[in-house]
Amino acid sequence: MAGESLFSAWMVLGLALRRTYDHLGMVVFTSIIWFVFSFGPAVYGFIAVWNAPVLPIIILACLIIIFISGPVLAGIYAGNLKLIKTGEATIRDYWRGFRDNYKLTAATGAAMLFILLVLAVDMAWFIRHPGPFFRILSIPWGYLIGFWFLVAMYVFPFAIYKPAKWYKVLQRAVLLVLDNLVVTFIVAVAGGLAIYLSLLTRAPLVFFLAGFMTILHNTTFCQLMYKYEDDGGHSLDGEEKEAGGTAGAADSIDRKTT
Repeated sequence: MAGESLFSAWMVLGLALRRTYDHLGMVVFTSIIWFVFSFGPAVYGFIAVWNAPVLPIIILACLIIIFISGPVLAGIYAGNLKLIKTGEATIRDYWRGFRDNYKLTAATGAAMLFILLVLAVDMAWFIRHPGPFFRILSIPWGYLIGFWFLVAMYVFPFAIYKPAKWYKVLQRAVLLVLDNLVVTFIVAVAGGLAIYLSLLTRAPLVFFLAGFMTILHNTTFCQLMYKYEDDGGHSLDGEEKEAGGTAGAADSIDRKTT
């Protein structure tokens, strides 16, 4: 089972790299859009909180992330998934992905941000506690934060292609991670390496980062959903299958809770 997961992860990474190369122009375009309209406002909010950690500034920073950064990133997810399905996407497709999914992605992003803040505050409290036992208790919270990042890979794909209440989207993303932990972890490590290289090389890879990451996550999402399809899906190269099947597959994931 582990060997099959390793092979699947390797194939997903190869497929994502190939698609990134095939659509390099749009990868650069979406990365620039992300850097200006998503990453930039989020960093501005973080710097404001760092310099003035007062409640109004913290609330303002959270609102920026919820209502600007998150939905913009979701629009890039939507446009790039159409790109890898059909081989083409226009600026209108990205705008439509932002506009049509705005409310759901904002609500889902708010829930994810709240969960992350709770985990981070709890972990910081345990780390700063003078008792060694309590500092040890911070370790599970670190694992929970790591799991949060794994779940975040699938939140926007589920929100876009199987719209539901925000808590249902989160539930499906959690179940998908738990059922495909090895593949998801390997893909997350590859994404983390891409982020590290972007920080190391400064500007050059920044203009590829968001486009590559969204293609990587979308590719992983589609490939993992094959196992939940009634007809068994296609191989990793069966791109024509990716245009459908996610709705039924999401319903299959829902049945795991019953």
